[in-house]
Amino acid sequence: MKRLYVWVVFVFLMCLSAVYGQPRPIGFEDLFGMARISDARVSPDGQWIVYRVKTYSIDKNKGFSDLHLISIDGRIQRQLTFHPGNEVHPRWSPDGRSLAFLSSRDGSSQVYLLPLSGGEARKMTDIPTGVNSFVWSPDGKYLAVITDMYPDAATPEASAKMEQENSQRRGSGRVIDALLYRHWNAWREGKYSSVVVVPVEGGPPVLLTPGAYDTPPISLGSSHDVVWSPDSRQLCLVQNRDQIVAASTNNDLWLVDRRGGQLRQITESRGNDAAPRFSPDGKKIAYLAMARPGFEADQKNLFIYDLASGKRRNLTGTLDLSISDFVWAPNGKKLYAFAPYQGRHRLFEINAASGKRRLLLEDRYISSMQITPNGKSLVLGIQRVDMPTELFRFDLGKQRLTQLTFTNKERLAQLEMNPIEDYWFTGANGDSVHLLMVKPPRFDPGKKYPLLNLIHGGPQ
Repeated sequence: MKRLYVWVVFVFLMCLSAVYGQPRPIGFEDLFGMARISDARVSPDGQWIVYRVKTYSIDKNKGFSDLHLISIDGRIQRQLTFHPGNEVHPRWSPDGRSLAFLSSRDGSSQVYLLPLSGGEARKMTDIPTGVNSFVWSPDGKYLAVITDMYPDAATPEASAKMEQENSQRRGSGRVIDALLYRHWNAWREGKYSSVVVVPVEGGPPVLLTPGAYDTPPISLGSSHDVVWSPDSRQLCLVQNRDQIVAASTNNDLWLVDRRGGQLRQITESRGNDAAPRFSPDGKKIAYLAMARPGFEADQKNLFIYDLASGKRRNLTGTLDLSISDFVWAPNGKKLYAFAPYQGRHRLFEINAASGKRRLLLEDRYISSMQITPNGKSLVLGIQRVDMPTELFRFDLGKQRLTQLTFTNKERLAQLEMNPIEDYWFTGANGDSVHLLMVKPPRFDPGKKYPLLNLIHGGPQ
């Protein structure tokens, strides 16, 4: 009798396991339980990738970011930082021995340096106005630091002093006499994003962008709107100097010496020019441009500007797609760019001289792209509707895609999430309309379901 009881209990538990072990629909806790990968950077020797992983706590209503390291073949992986806060914006030192990153562990956001040989991170900067982001010069001697300053201040120290004086004034009202006084969810408070050059070995910062101009711009920019020339002597910056920036898309490219001085404008189109990258030899600048003024949804084309002659060429004028981002090949002969196509992306190889294109990859949604120093592989951030962003290595010779990270593998294995399906129908004036459809979990083709249709629009 006892054996029969044990057998019945065993069968019952097995049935429960079968029921509850099956994948289930995604829930609120699952969504916020997913870790988010971003900001991957390849080391100077091409052997490692550093990236940011952000996790969330529903109980604390906060997100937490740490830095992780993975080998280029995906075999070795480890977490680098464990601070109970946010460690973001990882950047390799040019010699590859250390990692610089942003942290607010001592109050304000500052640059910290972590030696990969071991030891604790040390603070590199002490900018009174804080650090929004930074770019390391190729020679390793300088940091181009982006910080918010009052336009009348000549130094971050002077701006911080002005802010302290303003905070001591009575009343909470604001005098608003110009646009743009608020951007999304943040008050501007009369300050502008500014670029200062900070010597790594110590010394006073040099303000490169005085005046009431945001550098990088508040909108329609990129992740690389402040870049160093390969010889570390000058920087290319993106600014909008129109009188009413809130009603303008007129971003332009400007060159400035690292020691400061007059900025030199190198693009004059009334449309949006942004996302500069110097060629490896420093003789050219590739960038993205929209032609139509005031139209922020215009097609972005890839241009090359010759610094010696001042001439520019449109490499993608015959491509009916808008370039999202690009990188130079280390030899400067090619560029790699990806562009949206029917809800995903297409990845192209583009000849820098002729503009001839070759399609390398499609049917993937690419969120970021880096190239290895030997030019043989791309490191891509790729996501799907049923998978948050993970890192992949794309072998350019074999055109083979290999997944490197599996950050949410265990949680995803518990969920039933259907892939996207493409559906076309005829709309107004006989136009073809593209619908991306996701069927609900445990879909039964013999039943009818209501259709929730999300139409993603925008300002234009």
